[in-house]
Amino acid sequence: MHSFKSSLFVVFAVILALSINDVAADVRSLPFEPGEKLEYSLHWSGIKAGTASLEVLLDSEINGKKACHFVMKARTTPFIDKIFKVRDMIKSIACPSLTKSYLYIKKQREGRHRRNITLQFDESSNTVQYISKKKIKEPIPIAPGTIDPLTALYYTRMMVKQGIDSVESYVTDGKKIVLGKVTIIKKDMVEVNGGIHEAFLVEPDLKDAGGVFKKSKDARMRIWLSADERRIPLKIQSKVAVGSFTAVLVSHNYETKPIAGIGNVVFAMR
Repeated sequence: MHSFKSSLFVVFAVILALSINDVAADVRSLPFEPGEKLEYSLHWSGIKAGTASLEVLLDSEINGKKACHFVMKARTTPFIDKIFKVRDMIKSIACPSLTKSYLYIKKQREGRHRRNITLQFDESSNTVQYISKKKIKEPIPIAPGTIDPLTALYYTRMMVKQGIDSVESYVTDGKKIVLGKVTIIKKDMVEVNGGIHEAFLVEPDLKDAGGVFKKSKDARMRIWLSADERRIPLKIQSKVAVGSFTAVLVSHNYETKPIAGIGNVVFAMR
């Protein structure tokens, strides 16, 4: 059951640990806005096992600097709750160009396991410090442009485009720094909830991924990002030793240019 739990969450979150980077990115090209909320259904070997959401909150400030604010949540269904209950939440705050992280918070509630983690980034010294209830680690050095796992997902959406084969960047979990690589395989057609959509098919390199991916010899993950200006993650599919896992977009909140076949509500600033 521990393997199942780890797999359920990591299938949706692994893309958050592998990203692309371009310090010259134009903030005006951001494919998302405050108020965006994406909701997903998570499946394990054909069984609905949970739900997840990605949300862009209103811009905030940290240490007097304007910042983007992202939130991700994942939870198991009532049926799976009886076996192994998961309630996970991640928050991140980054600079508007998404080239620097300021703060990262992860709260895990998985079965009897409880863990709260904070990553504090110090751009003046180019370091990050890992803080938990049980341990405060010494700050470790990071390369300029190193970002946290959640910011990495939004950075990926900003940078994927036609004509790029693969991109790399440094991402940190506070304990180590990973050179993540995402390969853009091709433009593809993907079916999501009865609708057919054009998408960029991308594959993260899993050689530095941990958990169930590290233990699976032929682990593989594929992600379909909508081939429009929003690059919304439409579907995430993975195969590991303990089964196959899929995250599928079921709801988004854009009033204009809705995605056919996917439920949507009116876009609203909150």
